[in-house]
Amino acid sequence: MHLPQFDYESMMFDNWRAFHVVHEWYFVQFDTGECAVVGRRWSPAERKVYQNLHLQVTSTNDKDCPPLFIPGQESNKPIPRSHLNHKGMQVLLLDHDSQRAVSLDGWSWMTSDTDAGRTIPERFVRPDWRGRNICAYYAGPNAFPLGAVPITRHYPHPLTAVQRVHITELKNACEVWLQMQPDPVKLGLEHHKMVRDVQTRVDYFVDMPFSVLTTHQRLAIASRGFDMIKQETNAYLTFKTWFEFNKRDQERSN
Repeated sequence: MHLPQFDYESMMFDNWRAFHVVHEWYFVQFDTGECAVVGRRWSPAERKVYQNLHLQVTSTNDKDCPPLFIPGQESNKPIPRSHLNHKGMQVLLLDHDSQRAVSLDGWSWMTSDTDAGRTIPERFVRPDWRGRNICAYYAGPNAFPLGAVPITRHYPHPLTAVQRVHITELKNACEVWLQMQPDPVKLGLEHHKMVRDVQTRVDYFVDMPFSVLTTHQRLAIASRGFDMIKQETNAYLTFKTWFEFNKRDQERSN
């Protein structure tokens, strides 16, 4: 991120109870060297490159969103867009100096025992200051960006062929078991509330025999199957511009 020299002549105080200057509506520069990003709802017109700040706001569904990588895995293929858009697009802040991307989808008061919660100063995370909470934070002019909430990825659980066979057989066994009950519909209604809360993440069951499943687990698996999607979060992702990414691929093919 690139910030201009702090302008003491145009600085303000009241909105933040601290001396600050606002750039492009959403970027607040403080006389302490800190910078806060305060926008959560970015229209398509606002999701753009902020050239003077060396920043870009984009969504994971925008055409100009560059290839994104898990930190330390830049030599691998980029994260598929579908993994980032599984529950809707995510709005990101791209820092073109550090080549880090952080989320703009949450407020600082939502943080708890996270990197953001431990780093963002207390004055920015008080719920009673919600109107002045922030969604991304820089501790200083040379600091990395920090999103108030992490970036979320969803992707299919990596299962072996043996595990896939097992969970298919387990689901079939649960469906047969339910059909063999005297009154399957009544049984489901009687246990509806408990079944609703049963966790059916597939990785819990890849080595579990049918005989040890509880009634509620059998009902849940028979009625809705397994949750095949794995969720992971990252405090930040790295990125390459489309030019850098294409150049790398060309060098590999030569």
